[in-house]
This record gives sequence, structure tokens and C-alpha cells, in this order.
Amino acid sequence: MLAIYTNNFSITAQKNLNGNRGMLQTSIERLSSGLRINHASDDAAGLAIATGMNAQLKSMGQASRNANDGVSMLNTAEGAMNQQVNILTRMRELASQSANGTVTDTQRSSIQTEFGALQSEIDRIANVTTFNGVSLLASGNGAFVGSGITNLQIGAGATTSDSLNLNTAVGASALVGFNGFTTSGLQVGTSSVTVSGLAWAQTALGAIDSALNVLNQARGGIGAVTNRLGYTLSNLATSNQNINAAQSQIMDADYATEVSSFTRNQILVQASTAILAQANQVPQTVLQLLG
Repeated sequence: MLAIYTNNFSITAQKNLNGNRGMLQTSIERLSSGLRINHASDDAAGLAIATGMNAQLKSMGQASRNANDGVSMLNTAEGAMNQQVNILTRMRELASQSANGTVTDTQRSSIQTEFGALQSEIDRIANVTTFNGVSLLASGNGAFVGSGITNLQIGAGATTSDSLNLNTAVGASALVGFNGFTTSGLQVGTSSVTVSGLAWAQTALGAIDSALNVLNQARGGIGAVTNRLGYTLSNLATSNQNINAAQSQIMDADYATEVSSFTRNQILVQASTAILAQANQVPQTVLQLLG
């Protein structure tokens, strides 16, 4: 039907032009942002999934930093323990020397002077070994004993598998200051253990051996947990890579596809504009009928 008030050709052309402009705008937005999803209306389900993935990636990034902090803390503790082992080895050497019956009391007194200084140094190492302000080895207030930092969040979730309790994993009883090593009621690191006498030197040998065993056990526990954290970091890196790839598939624009869509939509807009101009001229044909 040919009418003056209603131009159905123009209405159809306008509708198509508006639709083509919308698709062209979407193509331009995707090409300029690099993202396939810029608004929830682009893909509501995809946006929800990608948002969840992004939150998981943030948590995994923090978990990696936590695990690295844990490795650094354990390395700090192990380094201090290594020094204690070196000192204990020297103390055992002194105790063995003092336990020799050919050594005079004067010589034992000199040996005791060094022995006592080494005892104090072991206690000092236990008291000053800290990580981020938290004592690691001092008995009763350290990270591995008492109420200090005992848990590492090494996963993105809130389950027990996402955290590591150092008390359980390493063994809190082994991770205390040297004044915590005892044998047969004797407390190594106090005045009750000495090498100033032959019998005392022989007793000190047994106490030092016990202390070395405890320290080596603790170092073994630290080494095991350090290795575990290394595998945790590797797994987190792999998971991070996979989730990033999956998120990219959902969120990122495929430029080959989008350039093709942009070209198509640009042509459609130009064609729709030209057709609309022609459609707007249709009512003028009424004049030809009247003439």
C-alpha cells in the first residue's frame, strides 16, 4: 500500500539501520577494549564464570606469596639451626677433649670458658632468630610453638587442604630454643651442664648428642615442608596458567573474528543508510499519481 502518513519502507530501513549500528558499536567496543565481554548483556553466563575465575586467580596469587613467605621463614629457621649444629659440634669436640684423663684442671677451665660462651651463643641464636618480627625458635613464643604464626594459607579455598599447619608438619617439640633440649633431666644450655670436670664432660657428651639428634630431626622436618611448599608453588603456577587460559577463552576478543564482523557491520550500516535515504523518497511518488 502506498501511503503518505506511514512509510513502511522507511520504518523497516530504520529498524535495520539501528540494528546494524548496534552490532557495529559492539564490534568497535570489542576491538578497542580487546574484550569479547564488556557488559553483562554481552554474555551474562560467561561474565559470571569469568568473574569467579578472576577471584580465584587473585586468591591463588596471594597463596603463592604466602607459600614463598613460608619457604623464606623455614629457610631462616633452618639457617639458624645449622649454626646451632655447628656450635654443638664444636662443643662436643670440647667436651671430648675435656673428658680425656690427660687434661689438667687448668686446661679444663680454659675449655669451659669457650664451652660456656658457645652455650650462650646457642641461646642467643634461638632468641634473635625472627621472621617479620615473629620469633621462630625461642621456646614459648615462636612461630612454631606457642601462639605465633602456625598456619600458612597455600590454597585459594577455605578447606583444610588449602592451609598448612607448621606445628603438625614440622613438629613443634623440635623447633624450640636450645634451652629446650634435655636429656636425663639435664638441661643443656644451663650451668648444670659443664665440662670443667672429667665426669661432667662425659655427661655433656650425651646431652650434646641428644641435642644434635633433636636438631637434625627438626631440620629434616623443615626440609620436608620446604619441599612440599616447592611442589605447592609449582602446582599453583600450573593452575594459574590453566585458569588464565580458560578465562581468556571466555573474556578476550578474537581479533580475526571481530575484524571480520566489523567490516561486515560497517558495510551493513552504510548500505542501510543508503537504503533509508531511498525509502524516505517513496512517499513522493504519490505526487506522480496526483499529477
